[in-house]
Amino acid sequence: MATATDAPSAAARFLAHPKRMLIDGEWAQARHGRTLEVYDPATGEVIDHVPAGDAEDVELAVLAARPALEDSDWSRMTASERGRVIRRIGELILEHPDEPAAIESLDNGKRMGVARAADVRLAADVFPIPWNFPLLTAARKLAPALATGCTVVLKHAEQTPLSALRLVELMQEAGLPDGVINVITGFDETAGVATAAHRGIDKVAFTGSTEVGKPIVKAAADDHKRVTLELGGQSPYIVFADADLDTAAPGAARAIFVNHGQCFCAWSRLHIESEAYDDVLAGVADHAEHIKVGRGSDDDTEMGPLVSAEQLERVTGYLESARRHDPAPRSLTREIFGAGIPSRRPCSMVPDEGTPSDPAAEGRNGVGHHRGDPRVHRDQVCAHRTVIPLRRPKDANGWFRTHPAASDRRPCSTIDKDSHKRESDR
Repeated sequence: MATATDAPSAAARFLAHPKRMLIDGEWAQARHGRTLEVYDPATGEVIDHVPAGDAEDVELAVLAARPALEDSDWSRMTASERGRVIRRIGELILEHPDEPAAIESLDNGKRMGVARAADVRLAADVFPIPWNFPLLTAARKLAPALATGCTVVLKHAEQTPLSALRLVELMQEAGLPDGVINVITGFDETAGVATAAHRGIDKVAFTGSTEVGKPIVKAAADDHKRVTLELGGQSPYIVFADADLDTAAPGAARAIFVNHGQCFCAWSRLHIESEAYDDVLAGVADHAEHIKVGRGSDDDTEMGPLVSAEQLERVTGYLESARRHDPAPRSLTREIFGAGIPSRRPCSMVPDEGTPSDPAAEGRNGVGHHRGDPRVHRDQVCAHRTVIPLRRPKDANGWFRTHPAASDRRPCSTIDKDSHKRESDR
């Protein structure tokens, strides 16, 4: 079995053969022959090329998926027969745990440990089951659709297409009939929008940025498709003065630095009661200073690189805005999606009245997305008095004295300005 040290060799075996799109059971180049480059974010080097599919390729994929849905061996399978195929997909993922983990680490930059524990394990779990968790996100989209007998055209993020291509190889090996899963690689503005707009597609599910989600919605609107979007989010991590600060400060740091901050459930606004403000901020800064940054496949790496040079520029732009002490820094109203956490000056809390001069409500001004309220507080009654007024139906999750975590067993995210329905929802 591969180890963290030799894991790149597991990825190298997959990288050695040319990449193609999967259409109707056949591996194919883009119709026009163009490709796009895939980069190792740790070095900036080109590690592979994949087809740059567009509307012509989407047309072929839909023409394969429709017959597979309406009149094929797949459409005639019983639910238990489909279940056996889906279970086998999960088994195959677990039989090759280090290969997809190595591919994720090389393609996305994340630590091998995170890739194994999150992407691989949870993807396999979802299978009797955005570029940040490529394998897991693909699994979450595909497994429920396949379980109900649907067919799929999958367009993956152009930054991280490799693990999805390996996943569908395993799906073929598990016995999935031709045409049931079709994979298009390419850019969002071409292949992605063309997929959302195609009249042969009945439902669109997209996880990614708000900027990309907007043209997806417009493209899907012409024929009134059902659409599920899980887009930007910026949730508050709130620390009360009576919390155990020795655990609250590292907890706040882990909540934003997990997966180098590229996580849909990262808690990216820090609100601290006045009396604890300096101590918590110092604790978070101390934790950040001791993080070992490096290549995701290295044993001693604690934080890998951001996914691309474009994302690095975006995140550092937010940090520079904060350093300039802008009156309304963008980092307080936009999802950073990187290893940075903004904090306002100290706030007061009035839990006896049911609402603080509320850091979450205050931070929500100008913010159209909100995923959860992790609150660190010793007094459970007072914490609940503060949380309950904020637990409106559109607020997805709340945590008390624990590290935030998402589950593939329940819908997550928010129903708000920047999301339509929820991740893992119908």
